[in-house]
Amino acid sequence: MRCSNLVVMVVLSWIFFASSTHQLRYYETQILLQLRKHLENPMPLAIWENYNGDLCNLSSLPQMIIKCENSSVTELRIMGDKSVKVSEFNGFAIPNQTLSGSFSIDCFVTTLTRLTSLRVLSLVSLGIWGTSSSQNSSVIFP
Repeated sequence: MRCSNLVVMVVLSWIFFASSTHQLRYYETQILLQLRKHLENPMPLAIWENYNGDLCNLSSLPQMIIKCENSSVTELRIMGDKSVKVSEFNGFAIPNQTLSGSFSIDCFVTTLTRLTSLRVLSLVSLGIWGTSSSQNSSVIFP
């Protein structure tokens, strides 16, 4: 009897531990929601608006993939609908082709860097534009 109680306790502890370690950390959920806001709520991320569960448990779609390990986001792939090529980008927002004039690439990148376990990032057709500078280099997003 004692051995079976011990086995039950070990199994229950393992189940509790395993389920709690795979849930996305609260602050990473908040970071993803901030990224969604920075990107001006692209259609592929509309499901996040009323979703109360773990974003890591969302089914992958061709337009949105989130993969997690150890309660942290390791891969984020988002494909938007702004597929028009900008022929003459002059550094200012272009309606329906880029994000609005209030978009800040620096705020976006700063928020993105808070996902410290992120190893794969793919952002396609989202209309990201601007110049981001760091200590050693500049990156221009047309």
